[in-house]
Amino acid sequence: MKAQTVTGTLIPWDEELSEAIKKLDDGAVVDIEIIKPKKRRTSQQNKAIHKYCDLVALSFNAAGITHKLTLPNGVEIETDWSMDNVKKGIWHPIQESLFNTTSTTDLEPAQVSKVYEIINRDVTLPLKIHVPFPNWKDLAT
Repeated sequence: MKAQTVTGTLIPWDEELSEAIKKLDDGAVVDIEIIKPKKRRTSQQNKAIHKYCDLVALSFNAAGITHKLTLPNGVEIETDWSMDNVKKGIWHPIQESLFNTTSTTDLEPAQVSKVYEIINRDVTLPLKIHVPFPNWKDLAT
């Protein structure tokens, strides 16, 4: 059952709660558990994730670091990095190991930072590559 606050008043949000309230005796006391929705990563953070993955791909390619791709027949080939294969091959596996999800829409703002920190520390820095996480100025270009 859900309710919504409107100018300090708790309003039933569904018929089930509305009916349950009608059945209460006058002066009845009820326990209410307040659950705040989790904050999700913002659209700006989503843009920053994509920009970051693109910048990592460009840095890897510039450094001559290739991406290994295994074809369905088992043949391995080397290709350039792209935003998509950085996101799918690096960002998502780290995100999933930390937070049990591969969808960036499920991340909270602080979790985006945590994924970045691990990629920076354990993937790019050992390769002597540092790609700062984009800020709003980077996204404007």
